[in-house]
Amino acid sequence: MRTILWLHEPGGPDLRPHADLGLPGAVDREVRARAARRVGRGEWRVVGRPERELTEGGGTLEDYLRARERGVRSFVLWADAGRREVLARVVTTDAARHRQARYEVLSGTGERLAVVTRRPARWGRRVRWSVWQTGRPAPAVGRKGRLGWWVVGWILLPFSSALVFLTFLQFEGVMSPRRTRLRVDGEVVLDYLTSPGSEQRFDALEVCADWWDPRVAAAVLLLFRSHVNRLHGVGWDDAVTR
Repeated sequence: MRTILWLHEPGGPDLRPHADLGLPGAVDREVRARAARRVGRGEWRVVGRPERELTEGGGTLEDYLRARERGVRSFVLWADAGRREVLARVVTTDAARHRQARYEVLSGTGERLAVVTRRPARWGRRVRWSVWQTGRPAPAVGRKGRLGWWVVGWILLPFSSALVFLTFLQFEGVMSPRRTRLRVDGEVVLDYLTSPGSEQRFDALEVCADWWDPRVAAAVLLLFRSHVNRLHGVGWDDAVTR
């Protein structure tokens, strides 16, 4: 059965998690799921509650944001809003600016659930994602967008200044390719779609194979949502105080 996952943010994308401020409080964000293609209708369940995790040894929020610019990501998926049980953690094992980043998805007890890599876009090539779940014979691999859409983008590159201006005016027709399909042996097993617009953005991950660990699927969604085109908003873990 196919499942749709999305990130629900009650306070909006600019809400800073309480833990980052050193304040008590519940984790408000939720990764939600429902067994249907259309999101927002019907019954849904909470897969986990994500929160970015500052570096060990007393790292500050500023330290995290600086490391984030190099591709570093660190967050935890809680089973409950009160932070009593850890479902999974995402840690960075290798990252450098403009280079491929490697992330590991760990269980609450530290077992490796999956390895995720992201190769950034360079001239002539697209962003490439790879997700290798522990116990599977091969990784799921996909590239952002379709080649045809990127060709159109390259053709329009000389007019980028005008496109940026229109984007800031919330002209939703100006978009980079929004879809990333990850495949195993030619079969789509994960399908990520970014919504147009920045104020009411809604990104969803369709899990197309029943062998995915829901913790891994949630981690993949959160990694995708943390790598956001700056013209179209900020990543959920790049939030600032209102």
